[in-house]
Parts: sequence; structure tokens; C-alpha cells
Amino acid sequence: MKKITSTAELKKAILLLEEKQTVQGRLLKGQFHAACENLKPGNIARYLFSRFSSSTDFKIGITAAAVSLTAFYFAKRAISRASRNPLKILLGSLIKSGVSNVISKHPDEIKTIGQIVLHRLFNKKENNP
Repeated sequence: MKKITSTAELKKAILLLEEKQTVQGRLLKGQFHAACENLKPGNIARYLFSRFSSSTDFKIGITAAAVSLTAFYFAKRAISRASRNPLKILLGSLIKSGVSNVISKHPDEIKTIGQIVLHRLFNKKENNP
């Protein structure tokens, strides 16, 4: 900054600094209000949900869970349909435990199946002439 030698220059410099302070104060208040808006619980939850729902790993995990739940459901329905026969109930329990063992021991294969299913469900089919 140059040296101020007269009162007119001093008053001009003071006015410029006051204007600068006013502008910076408005900007600071705007940033403060934006930060307060972003910190509201609803906005935080919306942000986190959008981040997770756009994640491929999240989609694959949901698909793997859906595949395992579907496998459990069909195993239960196919074998132990409200049967009173102890042999069928035992067989149903064995199959359900077998399905759960296969799913827990091969999570990578389940992820691969999930990726294939997601790819076929959500990607547009290409028409090859």
C-alpha cells in the first residue's frame, strides 16, 4: 500500500476498507448459512444415502443379500412346506444350512452373480444389426 499523506486520501482509504469489510461480511454470512443448511440432519442423511446408493459395492452387497434371501426362501418353500413329517423337516433344515454354507464360503461368486444380474437389469440392451 502507498503512504497516505493527506486527510482526503485517508478518508478515501477508510471508505475503501469499509466497503471491502462489508462485502467480506456478506460473503462470510452466506457461507455460514450454507454450512448450517448442510449440517441439518435431513441433508446429511440425504447426502449419505446418495453416496451409498451410487456406490457399486453397495449395489453388489444388496444384490448378494437378495440372492441369499431368495435362495433361503426357495429352499424353505421347496422342502418344508408346513409339513409335519420329521424327515422332510430335517431335510429342509439340512438344505437351508447347506445353502447358507455355500453362500458364506463363496462370497466372491455371489458378488459375481450380483454383478451379472445388475449388469443385465440396469444396462440398456444394445441392438446388434
